[in-house]
Amino acid sequence: PERRALAADQLRLVREALRELPRKTSAAFVMHAIEGRGFDAIARTLKLSERMVRYHVARAMAHCRARLDAQEKT
Repeated sequence: PERRALAADQLRLVREALRELPRKTSAAFVMHAIEGRGFDAIARTLKLSERMVRYHVARAMAHCRARLDAQEKT
């Protein structure tokens, strides 16, 4: 039960963190990390280069990690 509560809290934090990001950044992250889509497919969908998709995904990951780390320190 404790692990389940922790996981639910972390999921809530990630959702909040994604809402703080620009639309393309959060969309690229969701498509890649949750939907499992490749960078090329995301690039076509968002009309971006693969390099920009990688940038957006990395930015979202860093932002979410920072939010989770900050929560752990409190």
